[in-house]
Amino acid sequence: MKFFAVLFLALFVIGAFVSDAAPPLNACTETCFNGGSVTECCRAHGYRYGGRCSDDGVNGKRAYCNTFGK
Repeated sequence: MKFFAVLFLALFVIGAFVSDAAPPLNACTETCFNGGSVTECCRAHGYRYGGRCSDDGVNGKRAYCNTFGK
């Protein structure tokens, strides 16, 4: 029983450090360049808490939508 308690705790702690953003949403990436609202685009695709543009230094700007509360 302790094994499962430790496993659950470990998964919970790891989950606390995982990003709340979904993988880049190609449908909204264009808004990073044309001045559109990434937040509104993400909401239109079912991500209630919006999103942001981020540049990973390799692929350029990409739109990331927040997944919590989806």
